[in-house]
Amino acid sequence: MCGIVAYIGKKGGSRKASEVLVKGLNRLEYRGYDSAGIGVMKDDGSLGLVKKVGKVINLADAVQAGAQDVRDATLGIAHTRWATHGVPSDRNSHPHANGEQTLCVVHNGIIENYATLKQGLQQKGYEFRSETDTEVLAHLVDEIRARSQQSLSFEEAVGLALCQVHGTFGVCFVDAKNPDVLVGARHGSPLILGIGENEEEFFLASDAAAIVEYTRQVVYLEEGDIVTITRGQDGSMKYEISSLHSSRASYDSAMFDALMLLAEEKGDTEDLRHQRAKRKTATLELSLASIEKAGHKHFMLKEVLEQPQVLRNCLRGRVNSSTNFIQLGGVLQVMDKLVAARRFIICACGTSWHSGLVGEYLIEDLARVPVEVEYASEFRYRKPILYPGDVIIVISQSGETADTLAAVREAKRQGCLTIGFVNSVGSTIARETDAGCYLHVGPEIGVASTKAFTGQIMVLTMFALMLAKHQKTLSEEKITEYLKVVESIPDHVATVLKQCDDIADISR
Repeated sequence: MCGIVAYIGKKGGSRKASEVLVKGLNRLEYRGYDSAGIGVMKDDGSLGLVKKVGKVINLADAVQAGAQDVRDATLGIAHTRWATHGVPSDRNSHPHANGEQTLCVVHNGIIENYATLKQGLQQKGYEFRSETDTEVLAHLVDEIRARSQQSLSFEEAVGLALCQVHGTFGVCFVDAKNPDVLVGARHGSPLILGIGENEEEFFLASDAAAIVEYTRQVVYLEEGDIVTITRGQDGSMKYEISSLHSSRASYDSAMFDALMLLAEEKGDTEDLRHQRAKRKTATLELSLASIEKAGHKHFMLKEVLEQPQVLRNCLRGRVNSSTNFIQLGGVLQVMDKLVAARRFIICACGTSWHSGLVGEYLIEDLARVPVEVEYASEFRYRKPILYPGDVIIVISQSGETADTLAAVREAKRQGCLTIGFVNSVGSTIARETDAGCYLHVGPEIGVASTKAFTGQIMVLTMFALMLAKHQKTLSEEKITEYLKVVESIPDHVATVLKQCDDIADISR
């Protein structure tokens, strides 16, 4: 997944946007990328864009060697890109701007109907500089403001532009015509709002790792949320969260044209305004230390060696063999439905899917309930036969996996109970499933899953044993025997990891 970071602080403040943005992109390098860029609002009210193919260090060097007013800006957006539309190049790097270079946008996700939108804009005279789908958004906002005779606010124009998009997005916009406003929105791609001390600065990011150095107070934006952050002339700052039109997904060109005609002819944009939404503030459990290498050569090695401790964390308070105690508190409220389930369907992608295969064996063997394991990417695009008594278990380290989230929504649409086993606290899957539990293995930065996978296996093992106890498919003696084995696993893993040097010699 690409990475997004955005920052808005007080004018003349000590914190510079370019420093926050570049450092935030450094924190997101583990996701992989081929280019990086920033767009800032300079004091003279113009945009400053710096984009470089290759590593973030290339971007950092270019910013440092560039104009002072770009380095001194206090509002900006940034992005690391994986090429989807267009080859890796400076030209195709984000942010992407409109024709006048007065508005720019960064975008995670895919605009599925970008070709249609692009063709329509080109027919109206808009010229495209890149091969990307994202550039469509910048020109589309321009077109909407022009058609409404500038009667729409920046937020309204962005919102209506997004109503035309089919696909997924996490986006941030800045606009020279609104030099004290930052707008972000999400649909199918994560975006969180970070709130600085005394609300004197704000952050947007696709991953908490990018902003945890500056704040732990965040708001997890929900599907269809659009957030507008504004700084006043008196130095005050505020944010508002709205919901894009509930019919956003079903907007067609006829509906769009009708709304725009209303705005053009009557100057009445009331139907284009969004409903204000209230979202709770949460405290990040993530710490800066947890996303540092802590002296290890790379993150994957660190996370391999963390497995004994994180498995102990995963077990803590959930298992006690001396009292035959086994409990996942997050699923207790739906235990009666779990016991009555006619079958379980596990949906996941990649490594999580492999843990689901192990979970199938565990649940069927211990609790004697039929289990099916599905790739979430297949599940969402076919027409699965589901029954009200089915339970859908979804597994995801990030809690933001798009295909897995789509599986949750399809299952809920058909009246099934949904259970989420995720690692990231406050993630979308954690919020949208009916019940579930966290892995508690800490952030996993390495691309190849290590501790998250073993944590998933541990949670599935505990779930299967808890279900077996309630189903009475195992004797109390057998449950005690198994719990003792489960409690010993972290020590066994530690014993294996003490042989790292020998294993390295064998591998050579």
